[in-house]
Amino acid sequence: SSGINAEYGEKDELLTQCKENLKDSLEGQYGYKRFLLDGYKTPLEDTSRLHYNLGELRNFENIECEWPIYLIYEWIDELFSKNIETACKIKQKVESLMVFDEDGYPLVPELYFVPLDKVEEEKANSGSQVRLCGGKIPFIWAQSLFIVAGLMHNDFISASDIDPLNRRLSANKKPASIVQIVLLSSNERCQEFAEEHQIPCSSIINNQVSVINTNVVAQFWRDIGLTSLATNNSRPQRVSSLQTSVAYQFENKIFVALPEYSLMSSYYNNLDNEIFIQKTIARLSYLSSQWCFSGRPLIVIILTPEMCFEKATSRFLDTLKSGSFQGVQVKLCSIQTALTTSFKQQLKCLPPLTKNQNGVYILSHQSGKLKCMYNLMDGSSDGTEAQLIGENASDRWDCLTKHMRDEPNFVENRFQEVENLYNLASQEKCWHVIRHCSALLCKVHPSISESVLHILVTQRQISFGEGGNEETISHPPSTAEFLDYIQRHSKEKAILFAIYQEVLLYLCEIIQKNPALFKGILRIRLDLLIRLIAKETSGDADSFDQMCMLRPIEFYQFISKLLSGGITTSEDEELTWETIRYIDGSLNRLPKNFHHSLYSLLNLTSGIDINGNVIHSFPLTNEMTAGEPQFAISISNWLDKLPNPQLRQLYVEVIMILGSLQKMIKRFPELIELHTVLYQAHDLFVQECVVDPTDHLCGISREFYLTPPTGQYGTLSYLTQAIANLYC
Repeated sequence: SSGINAEYGEKDELLTQCKENLKDSLEGQYGYKRFLLDGYKTPLEDTSRLHYNLGELRNFENIECEWPIYLIYEWIDELFSKNIETACKIKQKVESLMVFDEDGYPLVPELYFVPLDKVEEEKANSGSQVRLCGGKIPFIWAQSLFIVAGLMHNDFISASDIDPLNRRLSANKKPASIVQIVLLSSNERCQEFAEEHQIPCSSIINNQVSVINTNVVAQFWRDIGLTSLATNNSRPQRVSSLQTSVAYQFENKIFVALPEYSLMSSYYNNLDNEIFIQKTIARLSYLSSQWCFSGRPLIVIILTPEMCFEKATSRFLDTLKSGSFQGVQVKLCSIQTALTTSFKQQLKCLPPLTKNQNGVYILSHQSGKLKCMYNLMDGSSDGTEAQLIGENASDRWDCLTKHMRDEPNFVENRFQEVENLYNLASQEKCWHVIRHCSALLCKVHPSISESVLHILVTQRQISFGEGGNEETISHPPSTAEFLDYIQRHSKEKAILFAIYQEVLLYLCEIIQKNPALFKGILRIRLDLLIRLIAKETSGDADSFDQMCMLRPIEFYQFISKLLSGGITTSEDEELTWETIRYIDGSLNRLPKNFHHSLYSLLNLTSGIDINGNVIHSFPLTNEMTAGEPQFAISISNWLDKLPNPQLRQLYVEVIMILGSLQKMIKRFPELIELHTVLYQAHDLFVQECVVDPTDHLCGISREFYLTPPTGQYGTLSYLTQAIANLYC
């Protein structure tokens, strides 16, 4: 409840859902519980020690203390929302919980607790017993909020007096902003292209307005936040889309910024023009809905010869000319016109700048550091040259692989030859050579750390490797730490250095654009996902050749379709259930209420076993609730030990059917053996169906994996029969 007021969300439906969840799980007659299984100030808490014993938290179930302070927060929240009727009801409830001093002044107690002699009754019937006030009286924090709420309720102060930044209005729907798009040509051919399409465009070279890159924008904002007590590194280098969509003014000079993805040289996926368009579309939608400055947002695009030759560019620009794109109002205009309505950020100082060969201003000290930004490898050479013979990049790559077989340190000693091949492949758009060379040169995307951060803040984990070598990231790593992960796990397959980054970049974009696709996915297991893509593109999970030949936009679309379940076979047939199980198992996707079903099963037995892989009830269910992330992580760690994705999903089906039938089962064994249920169900299936005894995986016939869950002869039918035979 306090979190809602302190840090307002920006989606009304998310706020509503959050409040409903709080009420369902934490609200009581005397306020809100801080969290489930909270033992603080309960009569069963042992105050003689500073810790809880293993499994002790379960003792506090249903007797957690209830805090009036959160009711006061809810009262203020309703006043913010102008729900006066609801606010009056909460006010009455708060006043009923007050205690009075000797002068009759109302005081807010810290909490209400269940008396020791009423603990068992309260546990048996939550909310049935009268609680007593305890803790500090008055609780100064709550007392202060009570005074503020009373002043606000009686119109002595307004919402704006205690929320000067207007965060309470962030969830209100705002009119969408018109996004201005400015095109700048890099040469005469691009200028002619713009004129052919009747689009306003000026040359970046002869333009009176200076164009800067993202690093200059980062330096601008560091300087804005610089004080005598802070160093030049006091602000992070991360630059938001909003910061690159404003104009900057220093004295009589005007600067406009390029988005990070605008420079084609930043990373190889940007060589695909449709990836550039995809990112621009996402930027349009974001700026239209999230713009918070005065004036209109601005996107600056540099037209390059490569863009002019592609039909996708013409289609995109022609659509923008209509003034609307996918529901976003846009305006193609000249830089001079755009500046009249753009927001201008005033600068007090200007760092040393240098114009590069593209006509873009960069930091003066940056030109010598660009290589180390994108390449981890040292560009040294031993002075000798090796001829990479071939008419095209693909032929020269074959030659390079031969050299690498004959000379293990070839790349380290012939860095420039590999760099030249990378540049040639970039010109020819030879994607498999581009990816391999990028991996060999250890090229790093400039915003890869930001992409990892975006994924992690959605409360998902990222793992590298498989089996005993799997490592999981759950907290944002530094760039150096992240690169250490991908270097360590790409030693056996160098191409993974590039593929890891590319997959993470696309996952970040997809999760921002359509977070619903990640529903039920707690941990993104990169190696399994990459093997899944390889299997779907080439039929062999260990062969990356076909996958590496995909254009970046095809790679992006393939991952998006995998997440949405939209992949079809080459004959446009529906996926088999074996493939569906393989996909869901690789993605670690779990059905709704899975964790609650498993939690209830664990409460009925001492543990659950899968071929010796046991998850014990104690202390798991005594320390955690079914809905908390740590429980889900523990379950994910347990299931991830299974040898393959299809088998994993079959066991998920076993758990779900056991959970749904638990009320019909008279007595569970001390240890539930899921493998016994699964293999007995499979035996029943084999008795009724014709199977190939030689075609099986982990003792389960391929025909069983191909069988849908539902229907008269579905896997759930056989699992139900097996459960009935074993436990009923």
